[in-house]
Amino acid sequence: MATKTVSRKLEKVACLIDLSLSGVIQARSARFSRLGNFLAVSSVDGAGSLFRMFGMCGDQPTVEPVELPETDNWQDAVFRPEVLASVGNKARYPELFVARGDEIVHFTQKSMLCKWTVERKIPMPKVRAVAFSPDGQLMAAAGKDGRMKVWAVCQEEPEEIWSALSGESCITEVAISAANDLLYYATASGDCFQHSGGDTAPKPLKASDKCSYGLPFDWDCLALSCHPKGPQLVLGGSGPTAWWLTMDSDDPIVPLHTNQTGFIRKVCFLSDGCFAVLGSQGVELWSTISRRRTSFFPVPAGKRVLAVRQFVNTCYIVVA
Repeated sequence: MATKTVSRKLEKVACLIDLSLSGVIQARSARFSRLGNFLAVSSVDGAGSLFRMFGMCGDQPTVEPVELPETDNWQDAVFRPEVLASVGNKARYPELFVARGDEIVHFTQKSMLCKWTVERKIPMPKVRAVAFSPDGQLMAAAGKDGRMKVWAVCQEEPEEIWSALSGESCITEVAISAANDLLYYATASGDCFQHSGGDTAPKPLKASDKCSYGLPFDWDCLALSCHPKGPQLVLGGSGPTAWWLTMDSDDPIVPLHTNQTGFIRKVCFLSDGCFAVLGSQGVELWSTISRRRTSFFPVPAGKRVLAVRQFVNTCYIVVA
């Protein structure tokens, strides 16, 4: 299931996890849980899969499928960030939230000896994307009809905080900032926005006739990710350039010239000090401090990179 490769720049080791060897056909997206012990996969045909990951602490991993109900029509799947310490008097357990049809399905595993079960179903018309704030206290969802919602999920039952229509036909990516709880999202037309909630108008991040300063107007946003603690945001999309945004800064936009070709498939923060850029050439690791590339891991020809997780000097890269 996994093979090893070495970074061309630094002596870091990468383990490639090939989903096709586990029977997953046409995988579209994959997400690790924060602790790396589970992997959720969505396929082009809507089929969903959950895997238990063993040996994700620098070893060659072992991957085992997990039985899960309702594995059809998955649009997106994301784990709520686990907290190592207990919350109040109640210990946190693994939780998976799946965008499925007109609802978000909340799966839980309340102990390692229990099966994953459906905890609740949260209504959300035509839901397409789901995301959590880094502390796991807020959940955001966006739909194919342009609707966005944010819930507080720190209580027993999710409490809706605000809902809004973006005016766009379909939202494909969504993220919540840790610094100010702002919502960032990308649309099927390649645009990207910042939203502060409620009846406020979304703020476009791309330049236009009315706003000459911003991301290139002829660039399409396909992926975005918020820093786990600060007001920074990384975006990727058409072309090999990624973009680093720092809100409320004198120099908010910094281009990141990657070695990718075609387009950037995904961007994600691996820690406070490191983020990853995923594209057709492989995985690039970048420093959040210097905003320079520190490592590069190529992937075999014909393989698509879907997810990455770093543990010390080992990167686990999911391909399909």
